[in-house]
Amino acid sequence: MTVLFEAANGWLHILIRDNGTGTGTEPVKYGYGLTQMEENVRSLHGTVRFDGTEGFVTEVRIPLEKGEYKDECDPRG
Repeated sequence: MTVLFEAANGWLHILIRDNGTGTGTEPVKYGYGLTQMEENVRSLHGTVRFDGTEGFVTEVRIPLEKGEYKDECDPRG
């Protein structure tokens, strides 16, 4: 399994890859987990891509905008 994080040009790139059997030529089937992950990334104005042709790959891009994110659970405000 490979997990890569990179912040560049105002974007956070996350790549998760494994060498499992994947889905081959069949499309990736969205269940609750993948659907929820996609909704979460979109809520951050990002994109997510799932690819099962060789193993399974999840690729996420999230914009990094300083000062835009405020964690409601953070006591520092």
